[in-house]
Amino acid sequence: MNTIRCYDRFSNAKRIAALIGVATGVAAGLLLALPARAEQPQAQRLPTVVISGKSIKTAEVRTLPTVVITGRRIDGQQVAAR
Repeated sequence: MNTIRCYDRFSNAKRIAALIGVATGVAAGLLLALPARAEQPQAQRLPTVVISGKSIKTAEVRTLPTVVITGRRIDGQQVAAR
């Protein structure tokens, strides 16, 4: 009686795919196991601006009243006037 050998022609591809899957799983596990070391950004305090405004009365009804707005920092330096 003769023996006929049977083989899986995709066995090498299956082994390589399994090896890649295991290696990817191990790498992902190692990366997730690392401690998170995100640096805390330094909080920067922006300058505080005080805005005060007043309306100027006009005699004409056809135009909207003009509003004057001035802005200055707490330290006294004027930022804008419109």
